[in-house]
Amino acid sequence: MNWKNTNRLARVLMIALAFLLVQKTSAQRKNIYPQISIQGSVGLLPTYLADGGKMNFIPLTIGGEILFKNKVSISSEYSHAIQRLSKTFQNNVIEWKNKSALTAIKVAVHYNKLEPFDIYGGLVIGANRVMVDTETLEKLSLAELLGVKEDRTTILYAAFVGGKYQLDKHLFLFGEAGFMNSLLKLGIGYNFKNTIHKKKITG
Repeated sequence: MNWKNTNRLARVLMIALAFLLVQKTSAQRKNIYPQISIQGSVGLLPTYLADGGKMNFIPLTIGGEILFKNKVSISSEYSHAIQRLSKTFQNNVIEWKNKSALTAIKVAVHYNKLEPFDIYGGLVIGANRVMVDTETLEKLSLAELLGVKEDRTTILYAAFVGGKYQLDKHLFLFGEAGFMNSLLKLGIGYNFKNTIHKKKITG
């Protein structure tokens, strides 16, 4: 037996095996690498409309999301809205503006086997700060009698469902329904690294 040739063959096999292991590890890391996206949306059905208020500035939301293994995501978002409310008290019409700022964290489970769609649902918890801007000091005193506080923060939590439609490798449209500052919102987002639709979308 030629030991020199055997050693060479063993070296070649070891190098080939090491190369395959590196490639496999790299592929595994690519599959589990979290996908990061940013998104913005508008609220179409603000919850303040149920109180008879009028929207001066519809809810606008910006946020970011991290998707792990294409299945579970954690996201945070911030939304801002301005509403005008009014009440009648002793023949006086009291008007004030509510400026609301909602900061929330969401956890969702995704089903993305229906390319290019991504269906998801989960839970959201947030802190909603409401700042009341009354018109005059006289109306402010009446507002206090009605129990309208100038500034307050409440904790909100709810379930939500949503869906995304991938336009290309990075851009996507999405819609969500849930009981927060708007019952329904639509928006657009951007994936920095797309791992969901990498097979079908090449643009």
